[in-house]
Amino acid sequence: PFAGAVPAPETNDFLEVEETPGRSFLWVSFWNLGIGRFDGQAWQVFGPAQGFPSTYPTILTALPGSQVVAAGSYDRGLAFYREGTWQVLNAEKGLPHDGVFSFLWDPGGGHPFLWVGTRGGGITTLGLGDSARVLDVHGGLPANDVQALLVTPAKERGETYWFGTTKGLARWRDSRWQVYTRNQGLPAASVWVTRS
Repeated sequence: PFAGAVPAPETNDFLEVEETPGRSFLWVSFWNLGIGRFDGQAWQVFGPAQGFPSTYPTILTALPGSQVVAAGSYDRGLAFYREGTWQVLNAEKGLPHDGVFSFLWDPGGGHPFLWVGTRGGGITTLGLGDSARVLDVHGGLPANDVQALLVTPAKERGETYWFGTTKGLARWRDSRWQVYTRNQGLPAASVWVTRS
């Protein structure tokens, strides 16, 4: 049903979100334009004039159990969309860097939070009512450009977190870091996508 309906700029991310019971929207990020929202008939585009802070979106996600869409940008932080309104979080409001490359939603054992991988600022965690934590090269990451995030559950040992950076892949498990670079056999230095 969406064939031929996508605006001209190149797409770099998309997802479908049920915003109200029985009514879904297609969300698409367009480089050099902003975020598009398609209801099956028409597009609504969000750029700086419509509340999304940038024309360079990098990633989209829907927060589980809600109708909130989170979108990162290359140069203006990240923003959360809910019920027609964007809420922006950037370096002026506590984000370690305005470039956002990756997200990971973590249920956190009943205390959910969002991991945010940034361009030059490492990782920050955004909890509901908690202060942000930042992890960077001083805490064990191989680089502060964090392009990919993944958590893999384990029954006996707890969760394993993977962080793709511009200088290798980092694993956090059992309160310890393990870094994989080209010296440890990683085929390339820069890791963009992690999937289990």
